[in-house]
Amino acid sequence: MLTDKQLIKKIRRGNQASFKELVLRHQDYIYTVCYSILKTRGEAQEAAQDTFIKVYKSLKLYKEEAKLTSWLYKIAYRTCLDALR
Repeated sequence: MLTDKQLIKKIRRGNQASFKELVLRHQDYIYTVCYSILKTRGEAQEAAQDTFIKVYKSLKLYKEEAKLTSWLYKIAYRTCLDALR
């Protein structure tokens, strides 16, 4: 099993399957974060999906010395705040 950092390197090189693996690995965590903020299943699912779109688009900005789950949490949290506005 590849580490998150190994997956990220492969994604940055264009490997779509690696992004799918990253999503599968972290989707429950991101959904839980979104649900705890938004309190409804549908909104949490949409925010989680939006979070992963943002993650994909900004993966080149991820600094590998940072913990991936902290970075994902920050994106999910901000996505949920946007949804609440």
